[in-house]
Amino acid sequence: AGPAVLAFILVFLDDGITWHLINHPSHKITHGHAYHWDTVVIGAMVLVNSLLGLPWLVAATVRSLNHVHALAEKTPDGRILS
Repeated sequence: AGPAVLAFILVFLDDGITWHLINHPSHKITHGHAYHWDTVVIGAMVLVNSLLGLPWLVAATVRSLNHVHALAEKTPDGRILS
């Protein structure tokens, strides 16, 4: 049970840090009605993947931040408009 608890803490911290970086006010993100379902769906998928012995889904912090910056509307000098 020890390694499972450590793995849970690692995934929890990775997701939490990524969530806070992505939702920083400087990104000016607006959220739709289904925004909070993301956490429920990811949690269910981690549970199913754990039961089937498949790899877990992780937030992939660098990839997530690059995705947000790539989708943002920017001025010619690189500032985010939204």
